Amino acid sequence: MTDGIQTRIAELGDEGILARLCAEVQELHVRERPDVFQATDVAALEQWFRGVLAEGSASVWICDVGDEPAGYVLVREERRPENVFCHARHWHEVDQISVHPRFQRRGIARALLRCVTESAAAEGVGEVELNTWPFNAPAQSAFAKLGFSVKTVRFARRAGGVAGSPRSIDRGARP
Repeated sequence: MTDGIQTRIAELGDEGILARLCAEVQELHVRERPDVFQATDVAALEQWFRGVLAEGSASVWICDVGDEPAGYVLVREERRPENVFCHARHWHEVDQISVHPRFQRRGIARALLRCVTESAAAEGVGEVELNTWPFNAPAQSAFAKLGFSVKTVRFARRAGGVAGSPRSIDRGARP
């Protein structure tokens, strides 16, 4: 690739690199949603990545700039059988992607996602999907620039009553 950018398939022994790159994004997630995300533990992340690489439960690419790891992407193959509502689906899900802040806006995400989309196409998989939290506007912008479009919008709220209704749901209440 250009500008010293090289992508390669991650292998056992790369778990320390992956854990350090992942920690950058994990910190963002913890800062924004501590109710959801656990405090960053690089040793635990390293162990988790070691398991993923040993099991082969995901495809993982690392992007290096020169000799420095600049980012990674972790992709899982997903399948859903046909049912009464939907056709059968087969896609690749970008479960994690991280570019070290020092290397952002230099084509790292583009190079990683090119590996993902080319691999999917070579395997006859027609679609690559990913998701992001609403607080990560820079990632959303980058994904849009790289050809991804919004597919679904997911909502959530705390349980207990219905917002905007005249009264909370009471199982014993009669109309």
